[in-house]
Amino acid sequence: MMFCIFSCDFQEYKISKLKKLVEKAEKNSSKYKSEDWVRLDKEVSELELEFNQTFDDYSEIEQKEFSKLLGRYKYLKLKQGLGSIGNELNDAINQIQGVIEAINNDSLQKNNKENP
Repeated sequence: MMFCIFSCDFQEYKISKLKKLVEKAEKNSSKYKSEDWVRLDKEVSELELEFNQTFDDYSEIEQKEFSKLLGRYKYLKLKQGLGSIGNELNDAINQIQGVIEAINNDSLQKNNKENP
């Protein structure tokens, strides 16, 4: 019985810790810098590794809860990554528009010189 008290509390502690990390990230992800994500990734990865190593020690309900929390975190990471890619694509589009405008200006100037 003493083992279950320690073991069950340990599983609940890990779930609670992951839940706090995920909820904090969900609340503050728009403010996170690269170093915040690196730190958070390290913490979540450590919890995930421990979870995988002790998977059978978790009840089925705890396994589902932990997995759902991991899913929420991975969704945040995906969303953050897509946001970064979206910003890069917008920058590329703006640059392409600048190139097109420059080409058009050159063409207009060339036409004006040829047909005064």
